[in-house]
Amino acid sequence: AINVLLSGEEEQPVSFKSYLRWLYLSSLPELRCALLAQVMQAWPVPLAFPGVSDVTFCQELSQCAPETPGLLSFKLGTDVRGVSQLLNKLFYTRFEEEDPSAAGTIDLQYDEFAAPGRGFAVADAHGSVSLALIERLAPRFQFFSVHVAFSEVFGSQVRKALRSVLQVLMEAPRCRCVLVLLRDVPSSFAPPPGTPAESRAAWLAQQLDLGLDPE
Repeated sequence: AINVLLSGEEEQPVSFKSYLRWLYLSSLPELRCALLAQVMQAWPVPLAFPGVSDVTFCQELSQCAPETPGLLSFKLGTDVRGVSQLLNKLFYTRFEEEDPSAAGTIDLQYDEFAAPGRGFAVADAHGSVSLALIERLAPRFQFFSVHVAFSEVFGSQVRKALRSVLQVLMEAPRCRCVLVLLRDVPSSFAPPPGTPAESRAAWLAQQLDLGLDPE
């Protein structure tokens, strides 16, 4: 009877990152660095993933990863789609684009082993990221891209979250640049004709009521 039940169930494919995470957790501490060093030559490696009670960080990366600047990409709200796909197009990364088990994970891809290279590592956060986790991650990175859907950015919850996140990022000790990507903006949402290019950021900050200096 058990075999009949099992035969009727559909097999769930296991993604490469899920297998890698399992292999990492199953390995002895002295073998984890060797595993990560081998994988990071061509594929993303786990930076953080959900643990039993808190987020688990891959501590061994500090021992075996090259010293390089980093970009952290994450989204706010629930309407943003295709972040991993966008990163793969822009930076030639290999992040999983459709993986139901990816929620709550953060992957990091280096390019020190590819010529000519982009000159920095890229971290892709899947699913929602808490402010507490961003506070822990921000000191590790120099560049940040925050993806927000236009349909949500004027809601009080997402706007409040965006204000808090920007404050944390701009106070991070190594922060060089914060890029807010407003997704799916209608053509009607545009600054008045004749607005100088250097004034558009100030106009957008005013429209979003962020209370921050765009400079």
